[in-house]
Amino acid sequence: MDLSKAFDTLNHELLIAKLHAYGFQRDSLRLLYSYLTNRWQRTKVNSSFSSWTELLQGVPQGSVLGPLLFNIYLNDLFFITESTEVCNFADDTTFYACDNNLSSLMNRLEHDSYLAIEWFENNHMKLNQDKCHLIVPGCKFENVFAKIGESKIWESSKKKLLGLELDRDLKFNDYVFSLCKKAGQKL
Repeated sequence: MDLSKAFDTLNHELLIAKLHAYGFQRDSLRLLYSYLTNRWQRTKVNSSFSSWTELLQGVPQGSVLGPLLFNIYLNDLFFITESTEVCNFADDTTFYACDNNLSSLMNRLEHDSYLAIEWFENNHMKLNQDKCHLIVPGCKFENVFAKIGESKIWESSKKKLLGLELDRDLKFNDYVFSLCKKAGQKL
């Protein structure tokens, strides 16, 4: 699962409330709120500038605190899953499970994906359904799909995840071949 403009959509008040729930003291919360609010930006194209616009949500990208605050904001997502596990890196969230029964596996993935989509909406975030992918190792002769939100996500034979290419056989032959080819070109 991939979130649309994830770092830009963080709600400041909700982030401060989450930090308070995690035990941050009032002075720390005021400092962080001051850091997040009253920020302005504009865009430069060639020699022309846009007008200044106040940033009403999001965390500063390129900062040390931005990813940390984003991860804290997302942290309670991990408590909503009921029948899958979650692996997360920044705005890429991967639900995974193991099961001998394909139908049961797909039901579990779809159920927890539904819970995640509901969580995203409640936390002012939007799932980019076009960037959702599905890999089901071991099902070589079936066309498998999962219903994620309003979309059917058909199984891919291989997909890149955090720079690593995974395939349905859980082999990395193509990935290693492409790395060797790149290394050979550099030599």
